[in-house]
Amino acid sequence: MFKRFLIGFCFQAFFIRPFYKMLLTKSITLADMESVDREYYQSLKYIIDNDPADLDLYFVVSEEVLGDVSYI
Repeated sequence: MFKRFLIGFCFQAFFIRPFYKMLLTKSITLADMESVDREYYQSLKYIIDNDPADLDLYFVVSEEVLGDVSYI
């Protein structure tokens, strides 16, 4: 991007708050995610504030190695 300034071509770009925090090596919090995706933030906030057992959420990871699929 710096090279573009040297050759006279400049464009405006804005980065999201978590990206700036990553550049400053600061930790990203849930509140930072609100500025990125409000619906995603509200879903995560609901899970934190309420008992997630009622939601019947299950997280499964599948891995395929040489045609054999295993679930973790």
